[in-house]
Amino acid sequence: MERSAPLAEPPPTRMRAGPADRQPAAAAGIHDVEVWRLDCARHQGAGRVFDSALDVPERARLRAMRRADVRLRFSAGRWLVRRILARRLGCTEAEVELAVGAHGRPSLAAGGIDFNLSHAGSLVVLALSTTRVGIDVEVTNRTTDWRAIARRFFSPVEFAAIEACDEAERRTAFFRAWTRKEAFVKALGTGLATGFSRFDVSIGPRPALTGARIDGVEASEWSIRDLEPGPGHLGAVAVHTTRPRVRTHDIEP
Repeated sequence: MERSAPLAEPPPTRMRAGPADRQPAAAAGIHDVEVWRLDCARHQGAGRVFDSALDVPERARLRAMRRADVRLRFSAGRWLVRRILARRLGCTEAEVELAVGAHGRPSLAAGGIDFNLSHAGSLVVLALSTTRVGIDVEVTNRTTDWRAIARRFFSPVEFAAIEACDEAERRTAFFRAWTRKEAFVKALGTGLATGFSRFDVSIGPRPALTGARIDGVEASEWSIRDLEPGPGHLGAVAVHTTRPRVRTHDIEP
């Protein structure tokens, strides 16, 4: 069962009317981005349903996991990927063939649809598009030395911008920047192998890739949109297009 979800977005990314399962379309520089959210906390008893989507290597990985919440989140993510991709491809979940890139990023073996997965706390989120897309979600109320992380990984411009914020706003500014940066490198497919200091994102309420010092990357060709997946969480989606149309949905097993 799916329903339109209350994932909050800036005004440019409000959901459009229309069927939730319509095939993503791209024309004149416009790309649809679908964001699907699954809250594992609401489905503690759905482990068998989620486990049914795992292939043999994934089942081996699952057996090596000790914590029940980690196991549930892992299998729920694989189930979510295969469920949504199967609908887009018009096939069964078992027929969805995935490949893994050089940096460990999963992709659809047949191509045509790009996807990216993230999880934090009990939430699993999936982004789909017909162009490169990345998504990240983070728990913001956990204990973390955000200043040390920002000083180590962020560009001098970003770190200075965060430090210039009021003390009460700096933590939120950090997580805004982190999720935007993480979503972008996940879209590139390089993850942390792309130094976070080699590009800049905005740290204020309006998300943007403001500069890039990466071969073959033009900041003006990319868009970033913020997500508010739930209480105590922040998220972002990055997409290789100038006019993304983002729609968000909840899904239940």
